[in-house]
Amino acid sequence: MLYNVTTVEDTTSITRYERAHRLEISNPLNGIPQVMFVTSWIEIDNETGIETQKEMYRNVTDAVTDLDETFALESGDTATYGEVANLLYNLFFHVVAKTDAQED
Repeated sequence: MLYNVTTVEDTTSITRYERAHRLEISNPLNGIPQVMFVTSWIEIDNETGIETQKEMYRNVTDAVTDLDETFALESGDTATYGEVANLLYNLFFHVVAKTDAQED
């Protein structure tokens, strides 16, 4: 699924879409967690299919104030901010344990 898609017909046919290329999650102690997506424009040459990342477009930020807030998944299901937070919390323990094991 592509977001914010436009097609440009000029001397070449190009499709542009917005893509998050960086994700930042802030989880301050005694503070409000935030999630930020840093996006850029991607251009697809419709003749060759080659995709090129262009300039940074914007930062999209959301404060996580309601862990029960739901959002749609591409599959048609839904998830909550709390479910994502739980996955990331567990991913942290997995990654740190794997890193520590490699250092031994």
